Amino acid sequence: MYLSLAAIRFLLSVPSALAVGLLLLPRLIGEDGGRFKPAVAALALVRALFGFALLYVTARAIFPADRPIEFDTLWEFTVNTSVGNAWIWTQLIAFLFAALAAARLFVASDLLDQLTLWLGVVLIAAVSVTGHAIDDGLPRWTQASFLLHTAAGLTWLGGLLGLVWWMFTARGKPPEVAAQLAERWSFIAKVAMAIVAVTGFAIAWENVGSIPNMLATPYGRLLTLKLVLLCAVLLAALALARYITRRPEGEFNFAWYSKVGAGESVFALALLSIAGYIAVITPASHETSLYWPLPFRLSYIATWGQNPAMFSPIWWWGIAAVVLAIMAALIWWTPSTRQYRLYATPAISAAELISLSVSFATEAYTDTYDDPTQDYTAESVSRGLAHFQENCIGCHGAQGEG
Repeated sequence: MYLSLAAIRFLLSVPSALAVGLLLLPRLIGEDGGRFKPAVAALALVRALFGFALLYVTARAIFPADRPIEFDTLWEFTVNTSVGNAWIWTQLIAFLFAALAAARLFVASDLLDQLTLWLGVVLIAAVSVTGHAIDDGLPRWTQASFLLHTAAGLTWLGGLLGLVWWMFTARGKPPEVAAQLAERWSFIAKVAMAIVAVTGFAIAWENVGSIPNMLATPYGRLLTLKLVLLCAVLLAALALARYITRRPEGEFNFAWYSKVGAGESVFALALLSIAGYIAVITPASHETSLYWPLPFRLSYIATWGQNPAMFSPIWWWGIAAVVLAIMAALIWWTPSTRQYRLYATPAISAAELISLSVSFATEAYTDTYDDPTQDYTAESVSRGLAHFQENCIGCHGAQGEG
């Protein structure tokens, strides 16, 4: 059922986000956005209708598999649970948004456009209340972070999709208009990404629990993949931003900008699909079975904390990291090598990080971070301590810190 919930959340998020993007972008350059009005109305209606599928799938995930879902049962679930109440409010917002979007087809009003846009932002923020955000055990600041994270992230996604749509269908527009739209959207995207980064850290602080959980739990591994996709998104965004500042005067390459933007959109949609899945599975901080997938882990206590002998492998890897860091800095700052710095400096910096990581690496096992499932008696602990002191101190230290 997790996949079903994630799929429905994806189908709820994309139409409403794109509708918000198509409402926002024309306002950045003073367009009336008339050519997007039918699309916005259709997307708003699709979002409202998909909300009913969300209710059914949510109830199906909560009810026992052998219990049929009848109307009376579904009604009781909706009005008597916090999940059901959250769904009612989000559906009211969704249908109000659809009504305003439909009204824009017949009424030309700047006030109506603004009201529809801001209600759309509220609607995409409300997507978060169908996940972990309604957990009563979370601090208020974490619950608020979910709302801000979702609102900023989906506004950015909708604007990106809308920008690609605008570029593909605006080949007859003046280059300066396209450049103005791209530049103004770039500023909004940077603000949105800053909010996503800050709130994402706050959410991870509560839901992940520890750095090892980023690889030792399904939630953490998916979150790590999400961060990798975010890096791909940011690289594409960097390419677009560099083009805006370096384009020839009076020209704008609609085709190139649209293709790079479309590639960024693919990564963004993949990122959203993962975000929708981890929003409904068990958070890493609540996992009871941890599986470490790597044969090593990074630990200061087990490496440098053991005062390794001079010029041991730990020292050599550390020295290599320092030398590589100096080389990267010299290539970046030396005038004669600046032409290579965009390529050589990142490559050498990556090698430096690898060397530094190896100097902190120590052996690990699949159950390294897995806590025992049973309590041990004082006698068994005493026997274990004696065995540890006889056989394990050499690698792990007298107190087992390594």
